[in-house]
Amino acid sequence: MAATEDMYARVQAVLGGGDVAPGADAEDGIVGAATVWFAAAVLVEIVASAAFDVKLYKHDDTISNLSAGVMSILLGSFLQAWNMLLYNAMYELVRDAGVPALPPTLVIALAFPLIDLGYYWFHRLSHEVQIMWIGHGVHHSGFAYNLSTALRQGTGEKVTAPFFYMHLAALQLPPSLYQTAKAWHTVYQFWPHTDFLAGNLPAAVEFVFNTPAHHRVHHARNARYP
Repeated sequence: MAATEDMYARVQAVLGGGDVAPGADAEDGIVGAATVWFAAAVLVEIVASAAFDVKLYKHDDTISNLSAGVMSILLGSFLQAWNMLLYNAMYELVRDAGVPALPPTLVIALAFPLIDLGYYWFHRLSHEVQIMWIGHGVHHSGFAYNLSTALRQGTGEKVTAPFFYMHLAALQLPPSLYQTAKAWHTVYQFWPHTDFLAGNLPAAVEFVFNTPAHHRVHHARNARYP
């Protein structure tokens, strides 16, 4: 048990989550710190788009994006408590039931793919189930596509999102490590929201990862993308 906890702690330290107690805001902390870099990237993109005369930004749309992002941050801490309440409950339930734990190396190896799987189904159903679209539709309601679009988040979608990550609690991934890994998954979602990279990345990257080429099609309203 001690060796398992030590391994999880070392991985957590590498990911930058620090020594975070269950229920603490490791996810908010990492995403919050990344927000400074998000803002810097948006400014760079604004300057670059002006320099190359690429019309990526609309004044009122950008203000709406940033306003939605601020609202998401302000209310996010309350909804993060809801997220961890559910996760901790499932985690403790499985532990108390005496379910044998998988080797920690396997749990760690599966953490990011299983977080991505949970996000995939959450995101897909957010487009297919009306009550979930109410929360996610905010993200797709802009008229321009740029890095500030990534900050246009619907607060309501955080009510349903936690249910799509319960399999990680069932695998006994520690809550603090779950928060840390999920935070980095969230940070990754920022950069595909750009139209400045007009071409595709190398085929191997496009095949494995969500990239700007993929994601701008997802956001498109053009007739060629029914």
